[in-house]
Amino acid sequence: MTHSDSIKPAPEHTPGPWVYTLDATGICGIHQANNDTGVPVRIAEVVSHSQKQVEADARLIASAPELLETLEAASDWIDAQLFVPRLDIQAKVRAALAKAKGGGR
Repeated sequence: MTHSDSIKPAPEHTPGPWVYTLDATGICGIHQANNDTGVPVRIAEVVSHSQKQVEADARLIASAPELLETLEAASDWIDAQLFVPRLDIQAKVRAALAKAKGGGR
């Protein structure tokens, strides 16, 4: 791998970290935690039939930037192993990364 191969393009998604807030109507808003402008960027709203499920879904969505970063690191680690990598795991990792980045549906 060359140095240029290790340079990752800037993400097309709103950079993390993301947080969620629950409003009085039971809707969770997903927001960018901080940015250069100081104005919160609203990413999504989560609505469900129960507050417990709304908050669980909102936590999962808000963790997406960290999950993506961790999955990319895991993929790099699998590729760098000196022994025969687990191709079954790597295939799942690559499919999940492609889906997260818009390359798979």
